[in-house]
Amino acid sequence: MKTSAYGDQSIPDAFAGEETLTKEQLLSKLGCSWMTAWRLLSAQGYLTSYNSNARYYTLASIPRFDDHGLWRCRGARFSRCGTLTRTITKFVCQSATGLFADELQGRLGVSVRPTLSRLVRDSSVSRHKLAGRFLYLDKEPERAHRQLENRRAETKAAPELPLLPDPAMIIALLVERIKTPDLGPELITRRLRRRGLSLTRAQARAVFTHYGLAKKKPLT
Repeated sequence: MKTSAYGDQSIPDAFAGEETLTKEQLLSKLGCSWMTAWRLLSAQGYLTSYNSNARYYTLASIPRFDDHGLWRCRGARFSRCGTLTRTITKFVCQSATGLFADELQGRLGVSVRPTLSRLVRDSSVSRHKLAGRFLYLDKEPERAHRQLENRRAETKAAPELPLLPDPAMIIALLVERIKTPDLGPELITRRLRRRGLSLTRAQARAVFTHYGLAKKKPLT
């Protein structure tokens, strides 16, 4: 009987000091076929990134998830739920007040609208138009009604504040602003999107307001 050249330690050794690997990097380290690599990965337990078209792999034992079940490593984003679809569904359904698309995008750091549209079509989540925007809610009518009422009560109690993006996105925006002081939030948003950074205009304006970056009229 032929003994496999790839033992139980092959995959952990490949990830040693790396934390995340692409498919190409993993195959280069292992020197085997993708079917063999996939079998070894499955035996260890693994996750793929929910951004970058699931390009990055990590072992299930590696991520240090935050309180939301998210982990980021050098631009690769992972969720304890696995896929972006399952992550968005969990976030929406577990929220006490439902979530707007820009709130989800701010937490997850990726574009969520296409996935939200598909989830609504599949009846995995529901939505309700509130103040001109879609609020995404649980698929169960009773739960969705409670979320909507909680959101309405929250809105009445305190005006909705613009949601700031995560710290890495704020730093990227501030760097662009320092390099080109005349740029406004809309142009900076476009620049960052061209670099693959998912930032909404509302978030950019919120950063400008928070840090007092609005253009000042010259003294006359």
